[in-house]
Amino acid sequence: MAAEVVVDGVCWIVVRTLGVGSNSFVAQIDSIEDALARGRREGDPTTIDAIVKKEFFPGLIGRSPHEVGDEHIWDVLRAWLSRDQECRLADILAWRTTKTQTRSRAQTLSETAKLTMVRLALRALDAEEQQAAARERELASAADEERKQNAYSEQRRAEKFRSLRNALGVGEDVGLDDTLEQKGLVSLAEAALAEAMRADVPQPPDVGALFDRLADLNAQRAAKVEERQTQQSDAERKRIEAEHLRSEASLGEIDINHGRIRVCSICRVPVDEVLANGCGISLERCDVQAIKATIAEKQRNATELDQGAQGAELEAKRIEALIHQIDQQIRTTAGQSENAGAVLRAAQQAAATIQERVYRARRSLDDARALQQSTTTARPAPNATDELEAVRQQMEQGRKRAQQAIGALEEQYRG
Repeated sequence: MAAEVVVDGVCWIVVRTLGVGSNSFVAQIDSIEDALARGRREGDPTTIDAIVKKEFFPGLIGRSPHEVGDEHIWDVLRAWLSRDQECRLADILAWRTTKTQTRSRAQTLSETAKLTMVRLALRALDAEEQQAAARERELASAADEERKQNAYSEQRRAEKFRSLRNALGVGEDVGLDDTLEQKGLVSLAEAALAEAMRADVPQPPDVGALFDRLADLNAQRAAKVEERQTQQSDAERKRIEAEHLRSEASLGEIDINHGRIRVCSICRVPVDEVLANGCGISLERCDVQAIKATIAEKQRNATELDQGAQGAELEAKRIEALIHQIDQQIRTTAGQSENAGAVLRAAQQAAATIQERVYRARRSLDDARALQQSTTTARPAPNATDELEAVRQQMEQGRKRAQQAIGALEEQYRG
């Protein structure tokens, strides 16, 4: 579709293409044929709204409501001047029905914005009234925000009072300051903090010393076990050596008791004279006294070794008794360590409870002092009612000027 639109003596061709991928454009050309032959070019506007706004409504630019915006001035005024048939039968401020697909901004505008646009179009809304209206909205918003802040502050203050009274265990009749009849919340909080700080913190047991003692006992036990093993090994060695010496002494006694029957010095086998002559063994008798002395020496050494082994065994038994004593001490110390761990945890829990109590008491005192300080330094907020009233009077004066302008326009049309 294409149409010629003359705006302030200038011909504009508006081309609207239907379907997906629309290439609508507006061009300043003398005829529709030339526009269609020319086609769309980069920089061409897609609607004629901006051209109409610039030519006919330059005074509205920058003054339209924020809901409209400068880019929708002609869109909204066009909706007002060419209302839908359904809207004409509904309400004077119903300009575009939502049942259509016009996508006009007028479908979503508030009545206040529509009235403002009508008054702007009729030049029945001056800049002074607009400034007063903007200031009125600003002051009203600030007053509403101030009321919300005050309500929130009062709610928080009431909650702090309630929490403070609950923490101190007093009723609603107790105030911040002292009276002749009773102490105030500040004094009660100070007393609660002093009482909490006087609490005795239990001293935890020296668990480290117990663990050191346990490690020392284990080291002593290991040393005694090694010493016992040494004594047992020494006793066993001496028993074996004594047995060897006794065996050698018994062999010497056998040699002496056999008389001329000799014993081979190599294989220890007894031989008679014939065999001795055959193998060259001397048949001369040995030095019996020397042999007996050697045998006696071996028996004496064996006896000493037995006594040494017996002493080592006795020492091993004594060490075993010491090991049992150390084991008992280890069990006792281990039990003390376990009990000390439980006592330590109980002491830590008690200390944490006291610390929490002191923290709560200090926080209650801080809250009480903060409430007292806020009560002392509180000042009434500046009242914006007078300024708001003055701004509303300016708006009322602007409406009166608008009524006069509308009345003059009505008389002109009637006249």
